Amino acid sequence: MADKNTVRQSITNFIVELERLRTAMAQQTLKRQRMELKRIILDRDIVTFEVNAAYNIAVEVNSDNKPLYPNETLRKSAIQKALDVSIDYQKMIKLGDQMKKKIYRYRCEEEILDLQIKKYESLERLYFSDIENG
Repeated sequence: MADKNTVRQSITNFIVELERLRTAMAQQTLKRQRMELKRIILDRDIVTFEVNAAYNIAVEVNSDNKPLYPNETLRKSAIQKALDVSIDYQKMIKLGDQMKKKIYRYRCEEEILDLQIKKYESLERLYFSDIENG
């Protein structure tokens, strides 16, 4: 059996590492939540842009003061065309995709940290039970 100082040092090391992992987990969770909030705001901006494009298409009239796009199919096509040529809209869509990937990566990193925390908690319990029993 290991001497008391070695066991005490091992427990201290585990506690320090566990504290570090828990802090990293909290920071990672906050990082992900901030990114999710930014993504929600961007999604709102994208929808606002789409609504404005749809409104602008819906109110367009020809020289006879009749709707330029008289049916739903023509309106949808014109809206999609307007969105496709909008550089700002395309940038927002691309940014949204990048944010989605970052959020996924942050979630994966949280899962890894969670597994590491569980490992150290298990090792810590083993050391404590070894001390109590022996």
